[in-house]
Amino acid sequence: MARLQRKNGRVKAPQRRFCARRLDRSSAESEANVMTAAVLIAFGGSDALHVQDDMSIPDVQTGQVLMRVSAASVNNNEQLACLPTAYGTALGMLERAEIGHGETVFVTGASSGVGMELIQLAAARGAIIIALTKSDKMKKVTAAGATYVVDRDSADMETNILDAAPQGLGAVVDVVGGKAVASVLSLIREGGRWVIAGAVGGANMTFDLRRLYLHNRRLIGSSMHTPVE
Repeated sequence: MARLQRKNGRVKAPQRRFCARRLDRSSAESEANVMTAAVLIAFGGSDALHVQDDMSIPDVQTGQVLMRVSAASVNNNEQLACLPTAYGTALGMLERAEIGHGETVFVTGASSGVGMELIQLAAARGAIIIALTKSDKMKKVTAAGATYVVDRDSADMETNILDAAPQGLGAVVDVVGGKAVASVLSLIREGGRWVIAGAVGGANMTFDLRRLYLHNRRLIGSSMHTPVE
C-alpha cells in the first residue's frame, strides 16, 4: 500500500500512484484500438506472410460486420486441392478465356494453388503452356504439365516468352497482376485474351488502351466458376 504524507496537518496522497493509473488506462485504451493481423506483403510463400500486432481495427461501415477471430489458418496447395476453391477459380478462368486444344497459354503465379490447377486443367485441354514462376519452383511447375517455364525474375522475361511462343500468346491467365504482367500485353497476338483473377503483384497498372482495341484483344475479369458450372 502507498504511504500517506502529512503536510501542514493535512493528509495528502502521493500523486505518483494516480499518474500510474492514468498511464495504465491510456495503455489499455491504445491496445483496444489495435489488433493482430497476418499480412501478405508480397507474392510468395510463408516468407511473404508477416504477423503484425499493431494493425488498426477497421471501422465498420453500413452493411458490414466486425468479428473477433480467436484462431485462423492459411491453406496450402495440398489443402486447396481438397476443396473446389483453387480448382473452381482456375476452371472459371479457362472457360471465360475459351482455352482449347493447341492454344498457347501464358500462366502467371504458376506455383500457386490456382496456378497449378490452371496448368493441369489447360494441359488436359491440350493447350501449350508457358508458365511464369520463381527459379526454385521450375521443376515443380514442369512436373504439373507446363510445356515451357520462364523465370519471373529474369531480366529477359519477355524475350524468353517470345522464344517459347514466336507467334505470340493466344491467352494470358493471370493471378498476379502488377506492372510486370502489364508488359506482357503486347505479346498477346491478334484477337487474344487476357483473363485475370488476382492482384497479389499489385492492383494498379498502367497500359496503352490502343494495345487492346487496335489488335482486337479482350481483357476479361474472372472470380470463380462460370454460371453454367
